[in-house]
Amino acid sequence: MTITARGTVDEQNYGTGSHVRVVDVKGTCFSYRHNLWAGIGIVSRAFRFVIGIVSELSRQAIPIKDTTRMKAPKMTAGELEAKLASEFPQGGYGKRNRIDAVGPMTARVRFSASEKNLRPGGTVAGPVLMALADGAVYVAILANIGWVPLAVTTSLTMNFLRKPPPGDLIADCKLIKLGKRLAVGEVAIRSEGEEELVAHCVATYSIPPLNSGVPEFNPQK
Repeated sequence: MTITARGTVDEQNYGTGSHVRVVDVKGTCFSYRHNLWAGIGIVSRAFRFVIGIVSELSRQAIPIKDTTRMKAPKMTAGELEAKLASEFPQGGYGKRNRIDAVGPMTARVRFSASEKNLRPGGTVAGPVLMALADGAVYVAILANIGWVPLAVTTSLTMNFLRKPPPGDLIADCKLIKLGKRLAVGEVAIRSEGEEELVAHCVATYSIPPLNSGVPEFNPQK
């Protein structure tokens, strides 16, 4: 630390700090003690104080969505599974395709992969995983908007991360957007009892308009 004054200056170092004695031209003496660590501590406390204020302002300016207030699904897992089994028997719902749960903007679908679903190498084939992911988004949409069977896939992006063996596969879907015309969902697929993902999917669905002959979904209701 440097202090400039008219007169004589005596300086001695004391470890992490310094002691400066200044004598001005009038003979008045005064001492100044500076401690480096104390200065760092003051700056650190000031920084934490500013960060705290910014965090509080951010929390107040951007409210967190309260998922407990989200609207309940319009169809239960049992109702939707029975309807799909009746109207779409080729999908295998209620048999190897089972709807474990539905919730606000979510769905969980289980598929029992057998040997006939395997590709060379003893792993579940990619098209099977894609069908499971696509079906999980479809289930999540219908559970939340009601029976609108003509909702159709417009795009699907799939990432295959690991090679799942035959057995139960769990697909957890979360709808990112559920609008009047489009719905977007992401799906995480795991083997039952495993934490690591075997595949990840993002899919977009088109919801039919009013003139399609299907009752129009209104997200505001």
